[in-house]
Amino acid sequence: MSTIKKTNKKKILVLGNGFLSQSLLNHFNKKKNFQIVCVLKKQNKNIKKISNVRYINISNQKEIKSIKKINIIINALGNIDHNKFNTISDIKMFKQHFYIPKKVLDLVEKNTKTLFIQIGSIDEINQIKKDKYFTTPYALYKYYFSKYLLTLDANNVINSKIVYVNSVFGNHQKKNRFIPSVIHNYIKNKKFHSNFPKTKRNFISSSEFASSIEKIINKPSNFKNNIIIKSKYDYKIEDIVKYIYIKNKNKYKINKYISKNILKNNFDNLIVKGNSSFESNIINTIDFYINE
Repeated sequence: MSTIKKTNKKKILVLGNGFLSQSLLNHFNKKKNFQIVCVLKKQNKNIKKISNVRYINISNQKEIKSIKKINIIINALGNIDHNKFNTISDIKMFKQHFYIPKKVLDLVEKNTKTLFIQIGSIDEINQIKKDKYFTTPYALYKYYFSKYLLTLDANNVINSKIVYVNSVFGNHQKKNRFIPSVIHNYIKNKKFHSNFPKTKRNFISSSEFASSIEKIINKPSNFKNNIIIKSKYDYKIEDIVKYIYIKNKNKYKINKYISKNILKNNFDNLIVKGNSSFESNIINTIDFYINE
C-alpha cells in the first residue's frame, strides 16, 4: 500500500514575471524548501519560463482560486511609469498596482499567518516627503495599496510587510534602465552622458534583493511593517559609468559614500553587503548583456 508523503515546503505566490519577479523566482527555485507559483498578466517573451515553477495567467480566476494554503505572497508587479495625472497611465497604474493584487489576494486561501510582501517604491516616500500630495499616479497607487495591506495587518487578516528598494540592477532588466543602458552603449561603442553625474544612488544587485527577501520570510517577526533594503554605500552616477567603460577594471576603484539615513524610526533598514560584491555583480551583469 503506497503512502503519500507530506511536504513541509512553504508555498510562495509571486505576482508578476518582470525583472524583480524573475530574480525571486530564480532564487527560491534553487531552494529545496519552497514551492513556487507565479501569477502573471502576460508571458514576457524576453524571459523563459523556469522549470518547477507553476505559471498561472491572471485571467484564470478558477485556477488561482484552486491554490491552497499559500504561505507567502510577494507582489513584484512592475511597469514603472512616472507620467503625471490626466494621462492613460493613471487608469493603468490603478489597475496594475491596486486592482490586480487585490483581486489575487481576494481569490486565494489566506489566514493571519499568510505573509504578504509588497515591493513598494521609494517614490512613495520621496514624493510625500517633499509635499503632502503625490505628483504621479504610480507613487499614489503603490502607496494606496501598501496602506490597504497594513490596514489588513492591523485587523489581523494577514501579516503584511512593505519593502522599499531604490536602484536594483541585474540580469533581465529592461535596457532602458540606467545600468543596462550604459552597458548597451558600451557594447555598441556609443558615448553615454548622464544628466546628473554627481547624483548619488544606492545600488543593490537583484541577487542581493532576493536574498534579503528570504531573510524577511524566514523571520518576519524580526522586522517592522516598513522595511528599506539598501546597500551600506551610495555611489555617484559618474563613477558607475566610468567603471563600466573602463576595460581594465582592476585599476579603478569605485568611490564609496556612506548613506545618510534621514527616514523616521518606523522603518527598518535591511543592509546588504553591497560594497563587498558590487564590482563582481556589475561584471556579471555586463557579461550577461554582452553574451545575450
